[in-house]
Amino acid sequence: MPPDVPLSIATALYRIAQEALHNAQQHGEGAGVRLALLGGENELRLIIEDKGPGFDRAEQQKDGLGLLSMQERVRLIGGTLPVGTEPGSGAWLLIRVPVAG
Repeated sequence: MPPDVPLSIATALYRIAQEALHNAQQHGEGAGVRLALLGGENELRLIIEDKGPGFDRAEQQKDGLGLLSMQERVRLIGGTLPVGTEPGSGAWLLIRVPVAG
């Protein structure tokens, strides 16, 4: 993490990564997970993807708080969190957070 990233953003990204890795471990059926943190002049991107069974977003909304808590953390630091998944095809998260250049 670049040293000029505010502690609030660094902490939020760390907690999001923790939750995403926990979810992948719990639901990914032992499939591989890739995590990358990429920095640019004006944003940080945290990418997490797994090759697990994926999930139905509508059903997940009823059952779990993990994704909801990640979305709330991202919202609080001014970022975005698209999620890609469908049953049988794994899942990915792309967290984008603006940072000062």
